[in-house]
Amino acid sequence: MAWNVSGSWNVSGEFGSYELPYYTPIVGLVDGVKVKYTPVTLFDFSDNFLVCTVQYKDGTAVSTDLFREAFYSLADQLGEVKITADMTSGVSFKDGKILIHIDDALLDFNGQGMHQLVVITEDGHKLPPVFLEKVKIISTLQEAG
Repeated sequence: MAWNVSGSWNVSGEFGSYELPYYTPIVGLVDGVKVKYTPVTLFDFSDNFLVCTVQYKDGTAVSTDLFREAFYSLADQLGEVKITADMTSGVSFKDGKILIHIDDALLDFNGQGMHQLVVITEDGHKLPPVFLEKVKIISTLQEAG
């Protein structure tokens, strides 16, 4: 199968009704070199859930059947990658969407940072990030037991 990696990506999110009703949507538009995103807020010492729908520029959904892997990374404000997740640990495909679970034990810092999602096609091509954006991590009062 041939995969066209040129052009623009539109990434939109919506709340999921999967196992938990509180997924954080990721909304954005990637158009050439200009990138616009709605900032995502996460909470430290909490399980955080993201849902991402990948779309072509014209708004039609890209089937997750075209991807064999997905990798999520979250870096602190200094750019040090603190959290990674893949298809064996926190990233999954469901109903045409990419679901990301950040476990509460991993998110033990707060402040500003960056996060990204990269997918690998069935043909083994690593595509540019589906999203690469700023993230704000809110401090909670205490670590829950």
